[in-house]
Formats: sequence, structure tokens, C-alpha cells
Amino acid sequence: MWLVGFIQEYRSEKSLEALNKLVPHHAHLVRYGKLSTIIATQLVPGDVVRFSVGDRIPADIRVTEVLNLPSPTRYNYHVICFASN
Repeated sequence: MWLVGFIQEYRSEKSLEALNKLVPHHAHLVRYGKLSTIIATQLVPGDVVRFSVGDRIPADIRVTEVLNLPSPTRYNYHVICFASN
């Protein structure tokens, strides 16, 4: 029985990897005072990344300002722990 579960999990991980390759990760940022959208791999130190609900957060982001975040009792801290894929 454990073999079936292992195979299913392996296949689902491979499917997720394939989907991630099809859809590039984008980042909304402010660079040189202008708001733009770029592929996340093109981020450089000093870029100010802006994100909202549903956005993927690129790794190694330092949160400097938070607006309209619900109280800590209303959301799960693990959702914003910035774990990379």
C-alpha cells in the first residue's frame, strides 16, 4: 500500500514542477521610481518588491512596510513564512 502512495506523491511532485516551468514567476517592483513587472529571476538587491493577495513572493525578501494585514489571530503565520519552492 505504501508503494502506491509513494508513486502518487512522486507523480504529483513532477506535475507541479512541470507547471512551475510553464508559468514563470513574476515580481511587481519599484525600480528607479517606476512600478514595473519583471521575471523574478531578474531581481537585484535594492529592488522594492510590491505584492498583494495571491502573489508568489520571491525568496530573500525583507518586509519593510505592511498595509492592511489582518490581525495575527485571523491568519496563519506559515502562509507568510517565505518558504521557497
